[in-house]
Amino acid sequence: MKTLLTSLVLIIIGFAMWISGCKEKTTAPDPIDEPIIQTISPPSKIWAVYVGPSGRLYVGTFTGLYVSSDEGNTWTKSSLPLDSSSMSINCILEISPTVVFAGSGGCAQTVGIMKSTDGGMTFVPSATGITTTCMTSFAYKSLDTLFAGALGAAFRSIDGGSTWTAMNLAVTGWLNVFSLVYFDNGILIAGTSHGLFHSTSNGDTWTLIEQDSHHFYYSIARTTDGTVLAGGNGLFRSSDSGLSWIPVTTNLPSEYALAMATGETGLVFAVGNSRIVRSTDNGVNWTPCDTVASIDLTSIAVSSTGKVFLSGFDRLYWSTNNGTAWHAVTQ
Repeated sequence: MKTLLTSLVLIIIGFAMWISGCKEKTTAPDPIDEPIIQTISPPSKIWAVYVGPSGRLYVGTFTGLYVSSDEGNTWTKSSLPLDSSSMSINCILEISPTVVFAGSGGCAQTVGIMKSTDGGMTFVPSATGITTTCMTSFAYKSLDTLFAGALGAAFRSIDGGSTWTAMNLAVTGWLNVFSLVYFDNGILIAGTSHGLFHSTSNGDTWTLIEQDSHHFYYSIARTTDGTVLAGGNGLFRSSDSGLSWIPVTTNLPSEYALAMATGETGLVFAVGNSRIVRSTDNGVNWTPCDTVASIDLTSIAVSSTGKVFLSGFDRLYWSTNNGTAWHAVTQ
């Protein structure tokens, strides 16, 4: 019981504040303020930043979803199925230029997954079979086969998100699925509160590959050469599609590795609560990036043009030189 209560406390702190209590206070130079991004008003807590295959930029916040088609110069606020002032968006998935999914980040809300067929402008509920509204992550195999992680469960849809069924990861008790990554050959990897799980059957059956009672695996990323990286309280690297893992320690944040993003030619970013590190060789070696004023960093994404977007809990940043310098968007 003591272990369960401790895990629940960590989950609540980690999801609501992204483990802000574990960070080290740092002093950062003042960022360079840029012109205000249109329609991101009033200021809102930012959960996620995501760049879709179309190049559109999405920002999930505590009060809704914002979409930009010009790398953040102008924005439109999405129309969600509920009052957007009470709709928190924690994860986004674009599977075509028109089809976009958004996952709720609020456990007190009434819909977990929403779907757009107009490029993220308007959404309708797409959550039949979803038993939670605390969504954490998405992955997909095709326009029909989708996967979703959540606090307490993981789900799969084989009809384009119309209906969902829970996947059985064969764990007794509560399981949080924080991150998912899908490989073209049917391999699906899940980062969870119980360890790293591996499936070779599109989620039909699972094997627990890596387990450590001290490690929650919050983020998973696949690099351009097929290397898989898993981040939690530490960072781990796999070169065999997730079957075996080795720890990576050099120049990494001492905090939780909450988010990762990959770019071209081996570029990878990993984000802790207040630090960003970069690798240019698919996660073998890492160097620190410039710091930012925010100390509650939540997400990172890389566009096809190489522009990097970083979300702090209170601000959005961008860089055109791979994190050597960051520019803050004023609100």
